[in-house]
Amino acid sequence: SIVITGVNLPTSSNDVKVFFNEVSAPITFIQKSGIVVTVPVTTNGIVKVTIGNETLIGPAFSYVIAPKITGVSTSVVTTGTIVTIIGTNFQSDGLTTAVKFNYVSATLQSITPTEIKAVVPKTTNGIITVELTPDIRAIGPEFKYFSPELIIPYNNGNVTLNSQSDIDIFAKVNKDREIEITGDLLIQGTDITSVSALSGIRSVSGKISIDNAVALTEVPFLDEIKHAGHIEIKYSGLASLSFRKINNFSGYLKLSHLDKLKHVTFCNFTNPSSVTIRYTPLLTNISFLDDVISTGGIFLSYVGASALNLDKLTTISDIDIYTCESLKTISMKSLT
Repeated sequence: SIVITGVNLPTSSNDVKVFFNEVSAPITFIQKSGIVVTVPVTTNGIVKVTIGNETLIGPAFSYVIAPKITGVSTSVVTTGTIVTIIGTNFQSDGLTTAVKFNYVSATLQSITPTEIKAVVPKTTNGIITVELTPDIRAIGPEFKYFSPELIIPYNNGNVTLNSQSDIDIFAKVNKDREIEITGDLLIQGTDITSVSALSGIRSVSGKISIDNAVALTEVPFLDEIKHAGHIEIKYSGLASLSFRKINNFSGYLKLSHLDKLKHVTFCNFTNPSSVTIRYTPLLTNISFLDDVISTGGIFLSYVGASALNLDKLTTISDIDIYTCESLKTISMKSLT
């Protein structure tokens, strides 16, 4: 659709007709200052508007047949992958063709009216588009993007998994290995539904972070972790968390905005550097804190628990508890 602007136009489409090179165009909206029409199949020519017996001659226009995507060579890509896109009308005189992967422009290796070879940029999961102008484009299929560093076996450093594709590729490349991550493990992405393939991870010297994984309901590999520097989990759909093989955890634990979380299990959770639990209304049992002896701080808000037992606690620098309406009992018998 396009808008033809003017002044003192009729407000009834019955009084107005619009033509593109003598081909009538349907009017979808009209007011005194403009007319919205759907461009018909036509050829280059002149726009004409007739109002009663009067004909107004508008500007010349160039008619472009919109591109169409009929197929792509692959739907799983990484930075540098060359994707062949098959279709029609990929070129038009006077216009520059652009290919985008989830709105990120790609370098074109070659182009004909029916085939484009495009080099995938750094991007994220999304759709492929071929554009002649911002308003004339073909919307292609969805694709899955994975980070290029994941295609080689893990050696050292951080691991960042931004999608289900990243998780699947990492698991495939590191199949049958026991992995000790020497940096951070970051898992984030709204399309992530399963991390069961990460069962080979045994330790994370840095931080385990799970963020914005709203479709993720369970993380069984955490129960196989023997060491973690820190743990931070937020904005995810998890109902339970279990860390039964981690002994003497000394980092910080942060659980936030987990509105489905009901259970947390630790073994010998005695000396965390700090504990922060926020916005976990279904977490009614926080007995894993019963074993804490020393910590820099405990911070609770909007937690569903009714009791907090810190009778073994002997050392703490700060404690802050607010808006925990269900919390009726707090016990700290060993503090002096």
